[in-house]
Amino acid sequence: MNENQLLKQLIKLEELLQTSKIKRDLNYTDDLNQTNQEILNLENKISEVETQLINCTDKTDSENAKFSIIDQFQKYIDEIGKKPNYLHLSRSQSMIKNIVFGLICKDIYYLVQDKVYGIHIPKYLIYTSNPEDSVNNRELIDFLSSEIAIVKSITKPDYVQLRQYFEEFKDRMFNKFM
Repeated sequence: MNENQLLKQLIKLEELLQTSKIKRDLNYTDDLNQTNQEILNLENKISEVETQLINCTDKTDSENAKFSIIDQFQKYIDEIGKKPNYLHLSRSQSMIKNIVFGLICKDIYYLVQDKVYGIHIPKYLIYTSNPEDSVNNRELIDFLSSEIAIVKSITKPDYVQLRQYFEEFKDRMFNKFM
């Protein structure tokens, strides 16, 4: 199997694991022991597929994903940097509070969940002068720049590393801006 096929298999197994855990936790199963065994089997299969992803010889897709993550962050930096200093990026984007961080995460999430087919250019970001609904542009640019440095430091990327990076990125963003 190639890297992308392994990634898809991993995602499918993770979805099955989540479903099995929900069935167990909500008691939607006739045989709890069987469900627990299924969960254990799925966890073992996930571990095997992760090992195969790590050991995969052709990592072209994950290399492309790494560089696309860097490009995606850079697109946000470029777009945010174009605005005058008195306008700040709107947290709500005229929708719900802090959605701008969800949009950034969503763009990175797509890059670590499948073969990269392109990146999103955040052309239509909304800016505001309202301090209650704003993110300091310089602070966000500095944060995204530091994320670029972290991604660049991944010397031999694979999807297991990139997905772990994404989870850590979400935590850092949440802790910094929420």
